[in-house]
Amino acid sequence: MSRHTHSHFIEIGREEVEARISFTVDKGYAGDRIDPPCPPSAEIQSVEIVVKGQKHDCPKWLSDLLSADEGIHNDLLLEAGEDEAAWADERDEMRREAA
Repeated sequence: MSRHTHSHFIEIGREEVEARISFTVDKGYAGDRIDPPCPPSAEIQSVEIVVKGQKHDCPKWLSDLLSADEGIHNDLLLEAGEDEAAWADERDEMRREAA
């Protein structure tokens, strides 16, 4: 599993606040003759709320709401995929420079 961070912006009252989500990704499994396939999944590990640059603990109700939102999970999987692609590009570039 790989660990990532995602910023999600939420409007609360008249303020837009950042929910900084730390999450892990399981890449899933394509399956074989014996074991069925398992799709990729994201699991939220923690959520911090950032208001005007100050970090605050996320209320449990908001953390539960974010954890249950399929749209957020799709965003997390997309971001993790983009991170993986960027890391692969960086690794390839470092190998070319070293050669």
